[in-house]
Amino acid sequence: MIHGLKVRLPGARVAEMAAERANHHRGKARKYTEVIALLASASDGHEPSDNPMPRRDASAKVREHSGKAEFFDYLATYCEKSETYELTQDELGTLLGTLRD
Repeated sequence: MIHGLKVRLPGARVAEMAAERANHHRGKARKYTEVIALLASASDGHEPSDNPMPRRDASAKVREHSGKAEFFDYLATYCEKSETYELTQDELGTLLGTLRD
């Protein structure tokens, strides 16, 4: 009996996909870091309309995507490349980046 959707992937492919996701999230963190710098330069150190939310939101995104990059780097480094992984639909979606980024 088969329960749900499961896909088998070689560990080497899982490592490749994880490294791609790590790079993706590092790129997003860099973009949000640029947004923070733009907000700071445009406002002379003060938030527009004295509203700190845009910079806080961007800072939260930097932390979020940096954390995701660390996770995927760890996965790429430490997954067993000679093993075969059985992934659920959600796990595969995470590696493909089709689930919430």
